[in-house]
Amino acid sequence: MIAKMKKYGIVSYSKDFPNFLDNLQSLGLIDITQAASNNEGEEREILNQLNLCNEAIKRIEAYQAEKHHITHTINDQKKACCILEQYREEATEFEKLDEEMKQRDKRYHELLPWGEYDPSIVEKLRKNGWQFLFFTCDKRNFDPTWSEKYNLEVINEEKGVCYFVITTPVHQEKITIAANEIKMPSISLNRQKEEIDVLKLRHAELELLFKKMIPYLPTLYQERTRLQNALSFDQIATGTESSLDDTVRITKGFIPEDKEAEFLTFLETQPVYYTALDVEEGETPPVLLKNNRFAKLYEPITELFALPKYNEMDLTPFMAPFFMLFVGFCAGDAGYGLVLLLGGAIAKRKLKVEFRPLLSLIQWVGAATILFGMLAGSFFGVQLVNVPALERFQNFFFDQENMMTLAFAVGGVHLVFAMILGIVNIIRFKGFKFAIHKIGWFVLILSSAAFFGLPMLDVAVPETLQMPYFIVAGLSALAILFYNSPGENPFMNFGVGLWNTYQTATGLIVDVLSYVRLFALGLVGSTLGMVFNQLAFEAAPDVPLLGALITLVILLFGHTLNFGIAMLGAFVHPLRLTFVEFYKNAGYEGGGRKYKPFHKVESVE
Repeated sequence: MIAKMKKYGIVSYSKDFPNFLDNLQSLGLIDITQAASNNEGEEREILNQLNLCNEAIKRIEAYQAEKHHITHTINDQKKACCILEQYREEATEFEKLDEEMKQRDKRYHELLPWGEYDPSIVEKLRKNGWQFLFFTCDKRNFDPTWSEKYNLEVINEEKGVCYFVITTPVHQEKITIAANEIKMPSISLNRQKEEIDVLKLRHAELELLFKKMIPYLPTLYQERTRLQNALSFDQIATGTESSLDDTVRITKGFIPEDKEAEFLTFLETQPVYYTALDVEEGETPPVLLKNNRFAKLYEPITELFALPKYNEMDLTPFMAPFFMLFVGFCAGDAGYGLVLLLGGAIAKRKLKVEFRPLLSLIQWVGAATILFGMLAGSFFGVQLVNVPALERFQNFFFDQENMMTLAFAVGGVHLVFAMILGIVNIIRFKGFKFAIHKIGWFVLILSSAAFFGLPMLDVAVPETLQMPYFIVAGLSALAILFYNSPGENPFMNFGVGLWNTYQTATGLIVDVLSYVRLFALGLVGSTLGMVFNQLAFEAAPDVPLLGALITLVILLFGHTLNFGIAMLGAFVHPLRLTFVEFYKNAGYEGGGRKYKPFHKVESVE
């Protein structure tokens, strides 16, 4: 669900504003509506310093081979600035040095096939009227007649390239052959190597200086936090309204309704005037999702698409169980589900607390994967229906036809549920009459599914229900064709109704067929697992130790590969079924702005 928001306006004297804003930032409750900033220069300076600090932290952390137990922290602000200035100078030199090393090293390896030569001798020959011309060409394009026509000497042949030199008088006409002329450097290869070694030595010295800055990481963490808060403070301070004579400052923003009492208690302690405000036309309050522990795990998936608008229904708690089941259906192997379940449990003990929601989500989809894997009778590719010990449970395993039927059944429930949510959404925000045509579609689909579907399941429909069905279907058709745009001309309604009927009917057929991917992906995953099992046991030689080792390698490699492919498909395709089929039929638009309270960032190391 979406938390209700309250809008407040706060007036404070300009002289009290900085202190009040600092207290407001410490409270961390209000999402402040900002105007255009009039102090971009100072903000840009803070942002540049913050970017430099982030860059320094990232680079220095990369040199941190192990946890350093640092007992001293430098809190002096001037010292933090000195550290960053030192880092800036060293990083600038490091980047230039790195680029120069790459260019020189590349040039050195390009000239290496020529071997060592003395440029001074070449220069002396040139002064005496002779010059060396250096050429390269593809070995297949080398023309032997060049050796007859010119004073040519082949120096090297490497990787299909021919390197050769032609000696000619200085003032001779330029030689034109199908080869690339190379300009040789003014220093020898040995000299180039020495210069590169000097650059590498300085490069290593700079890396050592970065490593020596590791003890200053706590200081940089504190400086990053200070800069983040300063940037946020400055943006708000320069983005709030002020009176013409700049004697008062006006702050407007939104707070969650359940935090209103705490917010008002805070305002009573401040030298300000405040009042509740109405939301202006066209203004969009921020969106804060508040769901139970299970649905909250799926909020990041909602945000992948878009947050709902403030007045829109939050579909997260309705989408969550279907998404979990779809992932399990697509993964399709109980063994892989067990890996997810146990892997998530182990990772919770090893990783930081902030990763626990994601790991809990992995465990839930792991449980769903076990459920559908057992229904399909697949455990790490082993077909459980063929296991003699499980013979008495064979009736509980679904064959491929039943799994495909189940996929369509789950898809049908998913779409019908989405239509119900769409109807509820329209009634809530537009009124009942605007939902009548949607209700007509819902009743027509549900009644037709029962009337025509039950006989397919060998359930006879009494003749006494035929006439009521046709009456209900007729009334539904009238609502669909003549009440899709309340208040409009009946003929226009009919025309629009015909077009919408075509779109809806064809769209529903395509939507229902989309759910076959649940069955198909699960089948592919379990089949590939079975193939790797067969390959592992059939390809192994009949040598006890070696055969067992090869079998183990094939099993590990095959199932790891299959697990990765299955998980990728099991994540992507349920997303599509959610974002396209479910959201479309529920009438979900999205586009909400996330609730971002003005708060102080805590230092994280």
